[in-house]
Amino acid sequence: KLPIVPISPYVGVHAGLGRLDQDNVSDPSLEIQDKSRSQLGYQLGVRFQLTQMIGLDAQWRRMSTSADEDQDDRLERDQVLLGVTVF
Repeated sequence: KLPIVPISPYVGVHAGLGRLDQDNVSDPSLEIQDKSRSQLGYQLGVRFQLTQMIGLDAQWRRMSTSADEDQDDRLERDQVLLGVTVF
Protein backbone atom coordinates (compact mmCIF):
# COMPACT_ATOMS: atom_id res chain seq x y z
CA LYS A 1 0.00 0.00 0.00
CA LEU A 2 1.04 3.55 -0.61
CA PRO A 3 1.14 5.80 2.44
CA ILE A 4 -1.92 8.02 3.04
CA VAL A 5 -4.00 6.75 0.06
CA PRO A 6 -5.51 3.22 -0.06
CA ILE A 7 -3.91 2.31 -3.41
CA SER A 8 -1.72 -0.74 -4.03
CA PRO A 9 0.21 -0.98 -7.31
CA TYR A 10 1.17 -4.44 -8.56
CA VAL A 11 2.89 -6.27 -11.41
CA GLY A 12 2.48 -9.87 -12.47
CA VAL A 13 3.23 -12.59 -14.98
CA HIS A 14 0.63 -14.98 -16.32
CA ALA A 15 0.35 -17.97 -18.63
CA GLY A 16 -2.72 -19.35 -20.33
CA LEU A 17 -4.08 -21.99 -22.63
CA GLY A 18 -6.87 -21.47 -25.11
CA ARG A 19 -8.42 -22.46 -28.39
CA LEU A 20 -8.56 -20.18 -31.40
CA ASP A 21 -10.58 -21.10 -34.46
CA GLN A 22 -9.83 -19.67 -37.92
CA ASP A 23 -13.56 -18.84 -38.24
CA ASN A 24 -13.18 -16.26 -35.43
CA VAL A 25 -10.40 -14.33 -37.19
CA SER A 26 -11.63 -11.35 -39.22
CA ASP A 27 -8.37 -10.86 -41.19
CA PRO A 28 -8.39 -13.36 -44.11
CA SER A 29 -4.63 -13.00 -44.57
CA LEU A 30 -3.94 -14.23 -41.01
CA GLU A 31 -3.61 -18.00 -41.01
CA ILE A 32 -3.81 -19.79 -37.67
CA GLN A 33 -0.93 -22.28 -37.47
CA ASP A 34 -2.04 -24.08 -34.32
CA LYS A 35 -5.57 -23.98 -32.92
CA SER A 36 -4.47 -24.83 -29.39
CA ARG A 37 -2.86 -21.66 -28.09
CA SER A 38 -0.49 -21.11 -25.24
CA GLN A 39 0.17 -17.55 -24.14
CA LEU A 40 2.58 -15.72 -21.92
CA GLY A 41 2.00 -12.25 -20.63
CA TYR A 42 2.57 -9.63 -18.02
CA GLN A 43 0.34 -7.15 -16.27
CA LEU A 44 0.49 -3.88 -14.38
CA GLY A 45 -2.29 -2.65 -12.19
CA VAL A 46 -3.51 -0.74 -9.19
CA ARG A 47 -6.03 -1.66 -6.53
CA PHE A 48 -8.07 0.98 -4.75
CA GLN A 49 -9.35 -0.42 -1.46
CA LEU A 50 -12.87 0.98 -0.92
CA THR A 51 -13.52 -0.90 2.31
CA GLN A 52 -11.69 -3.61 4.21
CA MET A 53 -13.53 -6.23 2.13
CA ILE A 54 -14.05 -4.57 -1.29
CA GLY A 55 -11.55 -3.16 -3.77
CA LEU A 56 -11.51 -1.85 -7.35
CA ASP A 57 -8.83 -3.04 -9.73
CA ALA A 58 -7.60 -1.38 -12.91
CA GLN A 59 -5.15 -3.46 -14.93
CA TRP A 60 -3.29 -3.38 -18.25
CA ARG A 61 -2.29 -6.75 -19.68
CA ARG A 62 -0.02 -7.73 -22.55
CA MET A 63 -0.86 -11.13 -24.05
CA SER A 64 1.91 -12.67 -26.15
CA THR A 65 1.91 -15.63 -28.51
CA SER A 66 5.42 -14.92 -29.83
CA ALA A 67 6.78 -17.95 -27.96
CA ASP A 68 5.31 -20.03 -30.80
CA GLU A 69 7.96 -20.00 -33.51
CA ASP A 70 5.70 -20.18 -36.59
CA GLN A 71 2.83 -17.97 -35.40
CA ASP A 72 2.16 -14.49 -36.73
CA ASP A 73 2.77 -11.75 -34.14
CA ARG A 74 -0.57 -10.09 -35.07
CA LEU A 75 -2.21 -12.36 -32.48
CA GLU A 76 -0.47 -10.46 -29.69
CA ARG A 77 -2.77 -8.02 -27.94
CA ASP A 78 -3.21 -5.55 -25.13
CA GLN A 79 -6.11 -5.69 -22.70
CA VAL A 80 -7.49 -3.24 -20.16
CA LEU A 81 -9.45 -4.77 -17.29
CA LEU A 82 -11.55 -3.18 -14.60
CA GLY A 83 -12.84 -5.30 -11.78
CA VAL A 84 -14.23 -5.55 -8.28
CA THR A 85 -12.37 -7.64 -5.74
CA VAL A 86 -13.92 -9.17 -2.65
CA PHE A 87 -11.71 -10.37 0.19
